[in-house]
Order: sequence, then C-alpha cells, then structure tokens
Amino acid sequence: LMVFTTQGRMYPLNVYEVPQTSRTAKGRPIINLVPVDKTERIAAVVPIRKITDEDERDLLFVSRKGLTKRTPLVAFKTMRKGGVIACGVADDDEVAVVLLMDHDLEQDVMILSNSGQSIRFRKGGPKGAPVFGRTARGNKGIKLRGSDRVTDMLLVPAASEDSVIDDDAPDLVDEETLDETFDVEEATGEMLLTVTSLGYGKRTPVGAWNVQGRTGMGVIAHRTSEEIGQVVGARMVHPEDQLMLVTDTGRVIRIAESSIRVVQSRGSKGVRLMRLEPGERIVDMARLEEVDDADLEETLVNEADGEQPEAAAPVDAEASEE
Repeated sequence: LMVFTTQGRMYPLNVYEVPQTSRTAKGRPIINLVPVDKTERIAAVVPIRKITDEDERDLLFVSRKGLTKRTPLVAFKTMRKGGVIACGVADDDEVAVVLLMDHDLEQDVMILSNSGQSIRFRKGGPKGAPVFGRTARGNKGIKLRGSDRVTDMLLVPAASEDSVIDDDAPDLVDEETLDETFDVEEATGEMLLTVTSLGYGKRTPVGAWNVQGRTGMGVIAHRTSEEIGQVVGARMVHPEDQLMLVTDTGRVIRIAESSIRVVQSRGSKGVRLMRLEPGERIVDMARLEEVDDADLEETLVNEADGEQPEAAAPVDAEASEE
C-alpha cells in the first residue's frame, strides 16, 4: 500500500501488516503502522503489486486548492520506510486525492469541489494534467471561489471529440431544465453518483459534462445549501452496484445503486439517501460491486464472532420534488 499524507509524503505499508479485524473494531493507530508526523493526516491509499522500470502508469494528484499533476509511478520504485516526498504542498494547502492512472484506458479527469462545482478535462495533452516530478506542486486544475475546496477527483470514460468545448464557453445546460429527469428504467450504463454531507445523492449521466481545458471554473455538479449540505464525494457506478455511506459517528448504511434516482440535470439536489441525527454528517462513501447476499451475511456473522450484526436502517425512498 502506498500511503499518502495531506502534507505530500508517501509511506509504504505491506498489506499483511494491517490487522484484520471485525467491522466494528477500532483498529490500530496509524502511527503504529507508518511513521507519520503528528501534524499529518492520511489523504489517500493506493494499492500496488509491483513497480518495474518499464511501468508506464502515473499517479494523479490534486490538492484542496485545485492544483493537479501527474507523476510517473517509476519515480516511486525505491521506497523507504521513513517515507519520501510525493507532492509539494504549500503552507495553506494539502493533498486531497491520489489516483493511479493506466495509459491503456481512454479516460478523462473530473474534479469536484465542496460547493458542487466540477470540471472535466483530458488526462493528457496540452490542456490535460501536467507531468511533474515528485517534489513539484503541480498546476491549477480548477479555479475555486473564496473558501471553496476540492473534495474529490475521479477518472471517467473519455468523451468523444464532439463534447469538447472552448475554455471560455458558458454552461450549456439551460436553467429551465434543472428539474427534468430521466426515466430510471431507460437509464443504462455507468453514471456519476454524487453525495452530500446531509444525506442527499443522485446519479447523473456523465455525458452531461463537456470536456473543458484545465484551469477553468467548470460547471455545477450538485446543488448545495444549508439544507442539502456540501458535496463529500463522487463515484462512477453501475446500476447493479451497491453504495456504502459512512457518518462521522461511525454509522454505516448500504444502498442499492438502482434505488437512487437518475436525474438529467447536474444542478438538482437529488433525493435523501440517509436520515441523520442532529449534528451528524456523512464523511465518506464507497462503491461496492454486487455480491451474493448469502455470502455477505455469512461474512458479517463470522466477523461478529457468531453474533448477528444489527441491520442497517432502511433506505429513505423519499424523492425530492427538486
């Protein structure tokens, strides 16, 4: 495991060194596994089997203030237990997301912010993510307003050349279409799922985003407000996938992706996915591929030492009129 911290350092960690415990266990303090500084927090973990001299993969970085870069994976071939510099970070910034890029896959990069803004650009080329060494900070990937910060970054299927627009082109979605929705039964293929801190989420066809040049302000991806919360994450999902949401109090809920509304508009607020207690917030999310329910139940029982775990709260199917 390549463990990246918010201050731009990378520490190697063998998978077998991570304790295997039940899902309700606290685990071991990260300081007992990798020698992170007390001022550092874990930003990302990337699994790697082997790095060779011929490896053509890159690591893609983005910071909270929107700086992005690609660094060849071979630059990390020599790993030290004490860590190495993976990305330069300014005093008022920190690493937000690190992804592994495969050159054989045709993909675009999408960056999303807390306020729901997003930008989609090519992963390579003159307007794509620039290539820098380990110690460089990178160049601007998205222009942010005020206190807005990057919350997530993901790789999406590459768009056709017909969807590429100029850097200064306006948002092409008419405000009058914000409430239009697709027929869920007609929606197929991989879609972009966005989730907010107060439990709202939606699936949107990735084709609703045009490809722009890097450094722009982008377009809206999810409406945010005090009632809806800020965007906490996004994933590319299939209808047969499962979604797991985690709150800051340790509660977890598992939801079928097919139960989440598909909307045409990037600017809608979506539907409520989880009811939260006062002051509770969603802090993370994960996409789970479809698994057999019987196998999952047996696994959970074994993890709980023979005790049946408490069932997750039912999904709130309340659909927003907006």
